[in-house]
Amino acid sequence: MKPLTIALAGFILSTCSAAAPVVFAGPPPSGRVEQRRIAVVSQPAEVLISDDLSHVAVVERHGRKHRLSVDGKVLAESDAIALPKHDGPVLGNSGTPVVYARADRGRWRLVVNGVAGPECDEWIDLVSARADQSVVAYTAVEITRKAFVAIDGQSGPTYEDVSCPVLNPDRTQIAYVACTGQRPHRTWIPTIGGRTGPEYDQIAVSSSGVWIAFSADGKRTAYAARLGPKWQAIVDGQPGPQYDEVAADSLAFSPDGRHVAYAAKSGLQWRVVLDGQPGQQYDGIGPGPIRFLSDAKDIAYTALAGSKWLAIVGGEPPIACDEIAELTVTAAGRHVAIVVRRGEK
Repeated sequence: MKPLTIALAGFILSTCSAAAPVVFAGPPPSGRVEQRRIAVVSQPAEVLISDDLSHVAVVERHGRKHRLSVDGKVLAESDAIALPKHDGPVLGNSGTPVVYARADRGRWRLVVNGVAGPECDEWIDLVSARADQSVVAYTAVEITRKAFVAIDGQSGPTYEDVSCPVLNPDRTQIAYVACTGQRPHRTWIPTIGGRTGPEYDQIAVSSSGVWIAFSADGKRTAYAARLGPKWQAIVDGQPGPQYDEVAADSLAFSPDGRHVAYAAKSGLQWRVVLDGQPGQQYDGIGPGPIRFLSDAKDIAYTALAGSKWLAIVGGEPPIACDEIAELTVTAAGRHVAIVVRRGEK
């Protein structure tokens, strides 16, 4: 057997000639490093290691089955087992994976903190899985191609389609968009924190999959929706002024949650709307969320006026240039950095 080394999230899974694969803990190799052997597996496998290096979970083939072992003890054996990637801790205090997926006879279940969820033909979009058993959600698809969101092991209503569910900032509520009916006569329905909102002809989703903005404390929400030909920003469930378009990725709350801003289009002109009040018209507004400054009332954004791009920063005179590559506001909102091009520079 030829030597094989695989770097895995800061750990090393290594096989040596004529020997079984060995799981080592340590930084990725660069010259000589100290490494500690913590497990031996029968073949290259999928591996999770706890942050304190005290537990290791391994998924490997065993005959026609897949086997999940934790610290050498078999936890599960199924036709297929997968360790989903997510933004929470991967191993609980006992070393048990916080979440994994297992399939038998073509039907999948997500097992969260030791509890198997409802069966489905396919699972996608795992949102969160945490050792403290706070909210966990994922989207599942049935063989009928109906989709539902399962939250904390409980499956919700089925729809023709469901958007990627997202967590609010304090990780206590799930928000997602569902669709009913067939194209081009679909109805879009938002669900936020278990409360289903009104039906719309469309809800705006950005190219990066963003459809909703939360305030920093997770208590306020904003999204863009269309009824008939006109779009509105729906802030805390209340519709705002009507426009021809509202940019989904522009919606943003001030750090204190008291103010909300977004980019909207009327006719051929764009403007930034702050707390329901439209600002100056421009030929375009730059992509991304509107940025708030330290006083939580002034905002920063980029706008197109004719052939020139402008950096609009609070009440200061606009900065004109040929191109604006980036506008960044520091976390405290006290400083603004702008990457621009003027002429060839």
